[in-house]
Amino acid sequence: MIKLSDLLKEGTFGKIEAIAEASFRRDHNLSPKESLSEESFNFPEDHFRLNDNFGLGQRDLVFLFNTYEIGPGAMGETQIRIPFQSLSGLLKVDLRAW
Repeated sequence: MIKLSDLLKEGTFGKIEAIAEASFRRDHNLSPKESLSEESFNFPEDHFRLNDNFGLGQRDLVFLFNTYEIGPGAMGETQIRIPFQSLSGLLKVDLRAW
């Protein structure tokens, strides 16, 4: 099993999480300042957090939050896709070459 830490350069997790949060907020039409809990999302201490459920797409790193993991069941699952080009310099290997 590959862990996210296997792919990331040391000290880059916070940057990846910030990119993922920006994508998540954009996909859900949330401003950077809006409370996640007030919009029915369940993150610890009302702060966005990535989970360990990720995979590699053809052009992106994909995180999957299962139904009920971060919100009500009616929201269904949530995917966050981060294009490899956005991760330049943050990963141990250049996944665009795969």
